[in-house]
Amino acid sequence: MGERLSLEEVSHAIGNHLIIDFYELDNLKYGLILIKDGKYSQFVVDYDDIINGSFINDEDIQSFIGPLDDYDHIYICPDGELYNISFERVVNCSNISYLSSVQTLFKKNTDDDSNDQLVSFVYPDFSGRLSDDNDRGDKKGVLYGSYLEGMFIHDIYGENSIVYSSYQANHNNFLETKRPRVLHVSTHGDYLDNENMEPMDRGILCLSGYNIDENNSGYISAREIQYMDLKGTELAVLSACNTGLGENISGEGIYGIRRAFELAGCQTLLLTVEEVDDFNSAIFMKSFYERYNETNNIYQSFKETKEYLKEHGLKELQELRDVFEKEMKNEINNQIVYTRNLKELNNRIEESKTRRQIVRKKNGEYVVEDWNGFIIQGKIEN
Repeated sequence: MGERLSLEEVSHAIGNHLIIDFYELDNLKYGLILIKDGKYSQFVVDYDDIINGSFINDEDIQSFIGPLDDYDHIYICPDGELYNISFERVVNCSNISYLSSVQTLFKKNTDDDSNDQLVSFVYPDFSGRLSDDNDRGDKKGVLYGSYLEGMFIHDIYGENSIVYSSYQANHNNFLETKRPRVLHVSTHGDYLDNENMEPMDRGILCLSGYNIDENNSGYISAREIQYMDLKGTELAVLSACNTGLGENISGEGIYGIRRAFELAGCQTLLLTVEEVDDFNSAIFMKSFYERYNETNNIYQSFKETKEYLKEHGLKELQELRDVFEKEMKNEINNQIVYTRNLKELNNRIEESKTRRQIVRKKNGEYVVEDWNGFIIQGKIEN
């Protein structure tokens, strides 16, 4: 199955799965190919009907697909602006993952072996000092939740993990990373506002020295990432805001960070389609890796993590606050900053108790955290 399959062949090879494949047309319309066991059909739908979820209730579409609960899994292939949408919210279904192309399902696993290590880049020292905690203009603020992420990962994986933190989370160490089984990145992502640059140069991950380096070595671009040797890497985790951003090219997907990791050889990505909170991300990653380390099943661990946190997120947030209080008092140079972050965690816990669901900050206000900003792209089965 290494060659490109026809729609007919795909429909007879997917089992009890549903594929929803979008492609961008003119005038805010999208083509839609629906593929299920032994059948496929094509439709044209409006962008507004997609983002509000009403397209799935269209009479003809419903007649073809039937109840979503009847499928073991649903694969979404976005195009254009749809790359920035969490379809778990749109269609109210939890068994969803994403593909850059339907053909991804049928690629043979690479023969290139990865090593058995988890390599992580966390808590970059953007300014040469870990005291600025606010973004100011083009400056990137310190991610204290990222520090805790690195701690949790090392606790779980022990000798099988390499953690690059602070000034070690730099461009050279990143670029020299080769074929880890898992690559974990916890930082700020960005898409540079410079239309004169090529799309793959504009998508970046911010690394140590980003706020002060004048030689563009304080970040790594999508172009550099796509040429890295990540063949055999089972999973790349992008625990960062804006990792899904890029330039939409109709019919070809999005040119940016997520595409770069696929081109470099990563089989599966765990990434974000919206801004995420670094403290809540630390909770999510701790829970995910605890399960993944036991099962070695990416999608099962991902789904169980979301289900667990919807039930026990407050408990995990309280434990995170306790770890922050113990570990960060001496790590954070500015005690005013330490106190402010601890106060925010305490306020968030109280607000979560009131709502009986864990919350996060969005535009300065607390909103319920549903964890659907995290998505899985690529293969979900080895």
